[in-house]
Amino acid sequence: WFFHGPTRRALKREIAAQFAAFRATGLTLDHVDVHNHMHLHPSVLSEIIANLRPGEAAVRLPREPLALAGVAGVLLAPWIGLMAARLARAGLVHNDWLLGIRDSGRVDEACLLGYLERLPAGRVEIHLHPAVTRDATVAAAMPGYFNEAECAALQSPAVAARLRALGIEPGGFMDLQ
Repeated sequence: WFFHGPTRRALKREIAAQFAAFRATGLTLDHVDVHNHMHLHPSVLSEIIANLRPGEAAVRLPREPLALAGVAGVLLAPWIGLMAARLARAGLVHNDWLLGIRDSGRVDEACLLGYLERLPAGRVEIHLHPAVTRDATVAAAMPGYFNEAECAALQSPAVAARLRALGIEPGGFMDLQ
């Protein structure tokens, strides 16, 4: 994408087309995120920045605190820092932290309560893949994920009570605008 001109131009056209197609729906864009956080790639991020107007939507910053991030998070930290700086220069808002990347698919009630006990300062997103039921299609696409447990964690009275006790009001990306 970065070094091959024809591929980069195709990427530019595709990203612009996806923004145009979404805008044509008339729906409100909440946030921008790319599968497997590929918007960390400088060429992808450049096209997102070129196509997103300040105040239109937030951008997911896949930065987990280093204590939670594991080796991959530590190695990606400089790229994520660069991404945050580029978003700020473009006037685009983003979350400060994203908890649950390393635990993807395994954020059950105990894990979620643990996150709440050690929330970093700033705007925090908790990354989950909840589902009421896990059919064959979901199971094939997400092997090793415990989608129902993540759904149960989001509906947990213990989690709701802990949020209230901490004075935390859950929100969404639009609240960052």
